[in-house]
Amino acid sequence: HNARALVGSFGQQGLSGNTGYKKGDFVVQFNFSGERSTGISTFNEKKTTNPDNAEKDGHETSTLKFKVSNKFGDHKVGATFRYQDSSSDFDSSSSDVIGNETKYQTNLAGANWAYSINKLFNLETKAEFRTVKSNSIVGTSNFEYEGTDQRVELSNKSFIGNTLEIISGVSIEKEVAKALGSQLSKDIGRERISLYSQGRFEKDNFFIEFGGRGEKIQFVETKGLYR
Repeated sequence: HNARALVGSFGQQGLSGNTGYKKGDFVVQFNFSGERSTGISTFNEKKTTNPDNAEKDGHETSTLKFKVSNKFGDHKVGATFRYQDSSSDFDSSSSDVIGNETKYQTNLAGANWAYSINKLFNLETKAEFRTVKSNSIVGTSNFEYEGTDQRVELSNKSFIGNTLEIISGVSIEKEVAKALGSQLSKDIGRERISLYSQGRFEKDNFFIEFGGRGEKIQFVETKGLYR
């Protein structure tokens, strides 16, 4: 268990910590963090139009994460949940005294399974589902988005001798986004298939790392705006 507090210039404040429980192969972990800052105004430091205007390039972020895992023989299973809420202020030009703001919220739920057969075959499967909401205010305009992201990944880690380690896998991902409250309030989707491989050869004080990745991206609909 630990906790950390942060205080800095420009109104910076932060608090984070984690705790957990372990019994045998059963592990539970909980993490939290929060940070905020009033910041400064990048373009309009003196606020000549309105000196008392508190619009500054500050930010605020809160994150919660929960993780649980257990091992049954050669099988290991786990689940992860994460929540994040953040907002930030920014100037868009040197004459900006109104203040612009972006809010972002995301939720993620994931599960994984790993199975070790031998040194050549150490399989792992991951599945994740994420939701995203974003709201940006620029002057008097409001841009709001929401979307989902689903991903499944299968990977394998191989150990060849005591010098070579290779990780390879395939990932399939599907994203859907929608722009709300505008003429572009329609859905559009994107599918991505990725193949990758990376490795590391190490002997004595010498090592070489290598890798490669290929992707195929396809827009499955064209009737809206993707972000």
